[in-house]
Amino acid sequence: MKIIFKKYFFKFIVFILVTILLCSLIYIFYKPNSNINFYISTYGNDNSIGSKSHPFKTLEGARDAIRNTKKNTAIHKDIIVFFRGGNYFINKSIELEKIDSGNKQLSITYKSYKKEKVFFIGGYNLPNTDFKPLTDKTILDKFINKEAAKNILVADFSKYPMDFASSKEIISNAPELFYNNDPMTIARFPNYKFLSTGQVIKKTNDTINSFKYNGNEPLLWNRNKTILMSGYWFHNWSDSTIKVSTIDILNNIISSTTKLPYGIKEGQRFYFFNILEELDKAGEYYIDYDKKLLYFLPNSPIKNSKIQLSVLTAPFIQMTDVSNVTIEGITFENSRTTNIVINNGLNNKIKDCVIRNTSQNAISINGGTNNGVENCEVYNTGTGGLVITGGNRNTLTPCNNYASNNEIYNFSRIKKTYSAAINISGVGIIASHNSIHDAPHTAILFSGNDHLLEYNEIYNVATETDDVGAIYTGRDWTFRGNIIKYNYLHDIDNNIGNFNVSGIYLDDCMSSAEVYGNVFYKVKNPIFIGGGRDNIIENNIIVDCKTSINFDERGLTWDLNELYSNLSKVPYESDIWTNKYPELKYLLKNGSPGIPNNNVIENNLLYQTKMPSISDSVIKYGHVKNNICYDVNPGFVNSTKMDFRLSRNSIIFKENKNFKSIPFENIGRNVLTVIH
Repeated sequence: MKIIFKKYFFKFIVFILVTILLCSLIYIFYKPNSNINFYISTYGNDNSIGSKSHPFKTLEGARDAIRNTKKNTAIHKDIIVFFRGGNYFINKSIELEKIDSGNKQLSITYKSYKKEKVFFIGGYNLPNTDFKPLTDKTILDKFINKEAAKNILVADFSKYPMDFASSKEIISNAPELFYNNDPMTIARFPNYKFLSTGQVIKKTNDTINSFKYNGNEPLLWNRNKTILMSGYWFHNWSDSTIKVSTIDILNNIISSTTKLPYGIKEGQRFYFFNILEELDKAGEYYIDYDKKLLYFLPNSPIKNSKIQLSVLTAPFIQMTDVSNVTIEGITFENSRTTNIVINNGLNNKIKDCVIRNTSQNAISINGGTNNGVENCEVYNTGTGGLVITGGNRNTLTPCNNYASNNEIYNFSRIKKTYSAAINISGVGIIASHNSIHDAPHTAILFSGNDHLLEYNEIYNVATETDDVGAIYTGRDWTFRGNIIKYNYLHDIDNNIGNFNVSGIYLDDCMSSAEVYGNVFYKVKNPIFIGGGRDNIIENNIIVDCKTSINFDERGLTWDLNELYSNLSKVPYESDIWTNKYPELKYLLKNGSPGIPNNNVIENNLLYQTKMPSISDSVIKYGHVKNNICYDVNPGFVNSTKMDFRLSRNSIIFKENKNFKSIPFENIGRNVLTVIH
């Protein structure tokens, strides 16, 4: 009898305690005419009630409290979870699921408190006391540059638990060193330039990539360690990182068994890296994975410096089927994978955040509706910036996902090509008012239908690649309904070779894009269109560029099999598609679909640049007129200061009544506060 009494007495006590906790939550947080607020702090406790004076310690603690509150209380107010300032070290993904959603009447926001600096850190902050002068003479003798070796520091990080799976060969999986918020360079040769592949050695059915090299540098390397190479092995628009398998010193032959997408050819650019002996330039480092030693040649005094080693191999936050949730005012840094992933759901937003120093992408939005990234700063990513998909191409249902008012720069550090700042695919995605700059390849990459790219400023991209567009898409007749308008592209070129570097590039018969009201300044090839149909190139301003508009007729001579294959992937003959894109009714009926039919190139203003280069068949089957070139200023407010607004009395408005004023002053990012 006593045992039964104790059993039920214990349950009663638990019930009373839970009731008191829930009542406390309701009393503290459920006030008339106010939000429900929770707090998180580095000194908090997840067993507390989450108040300002008794905060939680982790986002999971607040998430679970919200679940309980929603479960036991009818909520008709917004919930805000405030992070107090500090460093939050994350060692696994924070999972938000459908149960963690808000609704039409209830939004849930996780944000910094009163702009306090909140950092989600996916690695270790290494104290500068970990770094000691290198005194091991056996190691010192290995370095080629003896003077630089005198300044090399070494840190033993065996005390830090870390997963090195695949790190030695797959560089995007490897830990990275960040110093004062900048990514450092794995010791490489040569330090700045590229080498060129020599004669390619091939045998029948040989899957090994082998080529001759010049110089004796590999003689000085420990060839038993993992040596990597990064290069443009066949095309100057495709890069790969591969592992050195063997170095034949007698015959000067490098071999690799890593599979390359296009193979290898002579005269292509590459460099070696991950070589201890080549640690000779300030800002370089090398990790000995076997001994767990980090060698570093700092580029500034190490005292009081911020030193980080990335560890996290999963997203900081992963949201699946979540709706009406906002992440705001947080800095995410120092990780080895994509920082935030949103899968499906609706009305989710990443806002006013900084995402930096990651080996892969910053944010990935996969499906859902009205999910977006707004007013964020993204930089130092190893791959791209924002990857956004959504919508249904069969039904042409838009997703309305978006990227708005972000600054994205120094991306594509590791995977250099097709790692865009904004990569969108699907139906109905918007990229607007973004500032994108400093990258080796493309800025905005898109595929699919009915996307809107507007008011973006793009510059200093495509710095080391060929056959590239700052805004790029191609090889599909069905990518229709896309609008590219009111963008400002400037200072886009490179001096590597006779490379095709374009501002807007509609490649390989891309069709039905509207390119309207864009401004180009000092862009090698402002607009380049490789065949295609039903494109509209109208009302653009092109200033001080090497060319203006290039439109060829490649569809008449090229193999179109891939275009036919892409055509078969969508129901282009359905009522939904033909009602939306009536031109598709005639694509396969009136002769060759490779004919550049029904393109419009008119009412473009050219200043101190060449006239358009338009193929005969484009002119024959389309509309090309009123593209006026001026040798004197046609009325820009101040072209020397890159102010390309047109005054009211501009000559263009007199000579071409159809030319419309461009809202140049509205292009680019609206400068708002972002927490650093």
